[in-house]
Amino acid sequence: MVNFVTPSRYDQSLAEKGITVAVDEAGVYYGSFDVKCYDAFSPFFKVARERYDRTHKAAIKLLKTDQEKSIHQFVHLAMFGWNDINDENGPVRFTKEHAFEYLSKTEVGLYVFAELYHQASNIDNFRAVPEDELVEAPAEDLEAVDPMKSVGEVSGN
Repeated sequence: MVNFVTPSRYDQSLAEKGITVAVDEAGVYYGSFDVKCYDAFSPFFKVARERYDRTHKAAIKLLKTDQEKSIHQFVHLAMFGWNDINDENGPVRFTKEHAFEYLSKTEVGLYVFAELYHQASNIDNFRAVPEDELVEAPAEDLEAVDPMKSVGEVSGN
């Protein structure tokens, strides 16, 4: 057998660490979500999917549609956090169960799922940027947004 040397498709440490994806549509913000790389061609993904299939066998059988099965798998393999997701009592703590319910049962959940799936599957989001390619924002742009202001304060401008 030949041991081929091939370039890495993405930065594995960044893929495992994950990225934060802010989801919005036409100026409507739906929240930000923490996702890991969702690459079906990765040996890491294959092992994780096999483990998922074993440990969630009973839950998977209860899911009625392929869409629910896809969302459930994505939540358990790729999602690990969120921000700005609320119910009538305020912020909702991230759990896999809450994430599945949000993505499969809410009015905007399927749209958010599609966006998250797209971003988590795009390996360009998990490539390390060489330091010589990093660009610093001009000084005037640094003051454009105050990260300490709440969404309500910013939206009032």
